[in-house]
Amino acid sequence: MKALFWAVAAFALAVLLSHLPPASYKILSGGLAVQSFFVISGFVITAMLAREWTSTGRIRFGTFYRRRFQRLTPALSLLIAVVALASF
Repeated sequence: MKALFWAVAAFALAVLLSHLPPASYKILSGGLAVQSFFVISGFVITAMLAREWTSTGRIRFGTFYRRRFQRLTPALSLLIAVVALASF
């Protein structure tokens, strides 16, 4: 699972680099990186839900979405702050 985490991070970095001005930063096309990111992320999420199903016999979607929200909120907050500061 840890290798998939690094693959997702690498594709996210490729998407970020594809938006920078010099063409030399483009490792992958942005579209390919985004599609790969979604495929691997979907696999990781499905594996997490399957693991919960086999260990507990149920999937608690409220708990799942709460964990996702807690994981994504700090990065989203930082992004909003950086964009707000950069817009001045």
